[in-house]
Amino acid sequence: MSVLQKDMSLKTNQTIGIIGGGQLAKMLVESAHRWSVKTHVYSESVEDPAASSASQHTLGGFKDFKKLKTWINTCDKVTFESEFFDLSKLNSQKFAPSSKNISLLRDRITQKSLLKDFKIPTSEFCIASNLTEFNNSMVLKKRLFGYDGFGTKMVLKKEHFDQFLKDEEKNLDDWMAEDFVTFKRELAFSIARNKDNKFSLMPLVETRQKNSKCFWVKGPLKHEKLSKLVSKAEKLLTSLNYIGIIAFELFEAQNGELLVNEVAPRVHNSGHHSINTLPLSQFDLHLMAIMNLEMPKNQEAYLPFSMVNLIGSSSNKPSLQLPEKAHLHWYGKKDNRDGRKMGHMTGLDKTADKALSYLLRQLKKQVL
Repeated sequence: MSVLQKDMSLKTNQTIGIIGGGQLAKMLVESAHRWSVKTHVYSESVEDPAASSASQHTLGGFKDFKKLKTWINTCDKVTFESEFFDLSKLNSQKFAPSSKNISLLRDRITQKSLLKDFKIPTSEFCIASNLTEFNNSMVLKKRLFGYDGFGTKMVLKKEHFDQFLKDEEKNLDDWMAEDFVTFKRELAFSIARNKDNKFSLMPLVETRQKNSKCFWVKGPLKHEKLSKLVSKAEKLLTSLNYIGIIAFELFEAQNGELLVNEVAPRVHNSGHHSINTLPLSQFDLHLMAIMNLEMPKNQEAYLPFSMVNLIGSSSNKPSLQLPEKAHLHWYGKKDNRDGRKMGHMTGLDKTADKALSYLLRQLKKQVL
């Protein structure tokens, strides 16, 4: 019996609360249930993917703090599907990560400031209201609520800059500007930390975006600069007393330097492969961290792997063919909207490129 199985069997009376009911919550629920841990999801719709799979579901608004306080009392620990929830008014000791950590990391200005404070390489940045003229190509990002390309503007010439200033004249403090980075490839890793300051590192992966959404992931990768970056990340998490898993999205610059693009204080799309490729998934590690269980320092992938996201393109009911050598995960979302993440496929092979090539062939057979 593994450490996880043994320890989890001793804690089955605990209930893990999850705020949010989308696919990330659904996969957290599935992980918890494999280890006989009860879950209680709080979300705004009974049709959310996690609503029907959780041990319990409470329907409520995310700004209904009175109802949220009552719901929190039913849980032993509470975690979050995303960093979009502003729960600073609640500030429960049950939260993992803490509401303070979420508040710091959800705002891209304070997030980047933390990276700078801990000498973690990242691009130069400022609040957009501090911009006086167009000097170089830049990326403008909403300080809050940006994801999958939403709240992001590329400013590559003066006309773009002038139009942005005109459109957002009254809201410039809500935007962050950062230098445009010319990169060789995009990479990512996730790391989990428990209360005892024990860390568990997931493999480095390469990611590819399409229309500003994660299209595919492949790995595991090695990089000579990774160890130093992970060490700095651990010091940051220790200082914050961060509990749970956190994802670091990276640019590999032309000179080989690793720059942190963004940080996501939660389970992350770049780690979905782990359900099928690692002994313990990112969802397992997150739950283990918030329950302060013993965690492996790192894990080896069974084989080289790849993951491809299934992105909706119409309102028609999808027709899915189960690949013979791949794992298909369908999120159970009611509306198959254009650009919406509907599921993902994971494959393992002798090389990551072979796994990716197979999945891309399978993708052509799926009718979304």
